[in-house]
Amino acid sequence: MEQQFFTIRIERQETRMERLERRKRETRKSIFAAVLAVLAAAALFAALAATEPVIVVTKEAEAANKKKSAFIANISHEVRTPLNAIVGFSELLASSEYSEEEKIRFAGEVNHSSELLLNLVNDVLDLSRLESGKIKFSVKPNDLVACCQRALDSIRHRVKPGVRLTFTPSIESYTLNTDALRLQQLLTNLLSNAAKFTSEGEINLSFTVDEGKEEVRFSVTDTGCGIPEDKCEKIFERFEKLDDFIQGTGLGLSVCQIISEQLNGSLSVDISYKDGARFVFIHPTNLIETPI
Repeated sequence: MEQQFFTIRIERQETRMERLERRKRETRKSIFAAVLAVLAAAALFAALAATEPVIVVTKEAEAANKKKSAFIANISHEVRTPLNAIVGFSELLASSEYSEEEKIRFAGEVNHSSELLLNLVNDVLDLSRLESGKIKFSVKPNDLVACCQRALDSIRHRVKPGVRLTFTPSIESYTLNTDALRLQQLLTNLLSNAAKFTSEGEINLSFTVDEGKEEVRFSVTDTGCGIPEDKCEKIFERFEKLDDFIQGTGLGLSVCQIISEQLNGSLSVDISYKDGARFVFIHPTNLIETPI
């Protein structure tokens, strides 16, 4: 009887180990698929960039090629870092040597690294699709306050402990003709950028409506490290990064700039603000609704 019980127990343990191994294989397959997606998107973007008419002097062409090379190198680094974390912490999760509390922390690291990979894929794909005109904008009446709230909620978990995330609209409600998904993406990118560089103080999203000028003025203001004056003009360029040691592709603000242009708006850095960084996006109120 004891021998039978021991055999059943061993079989159950083997079955459990087989399940863990299967989960690890599935995780690795998902990661591999994500990496392929990033590399495919990077190749697509490089191909799109290569098709642009080249009417530049040699120095500018060389500078463009250097930025492309830096981008590919950056992509490789940005993929490798979260990928190593996912694989490493997944193996620790499968081990019986760690407590449940430690495994919860490991799982959190896996989730964080997975989110970094997903953001990387989305940035590259969005930029390539926006530049190729494959994303069609759908303009219709939208609740502006609700759109801002969704953007705030989407980055709340990225804000560092002790940093206040605030929202100060000039009016309680406003309906704006816009593409809500793309406007939310623009605001989310600006807020996410602020969260990266703000370790204390406040990140604020606000908007004011000027009916006379027929525009809504959005501001994303933080108390972070700020933007050097020599970077203010370049910050929206593709591949440009404020800090090479902060994870990211340097594409998020480029995506914002293209969305701004597609919405007939303007996006800029407020150089008069000295207590951190402030991005200002001006959205027209007279956009024509997209026909159904």
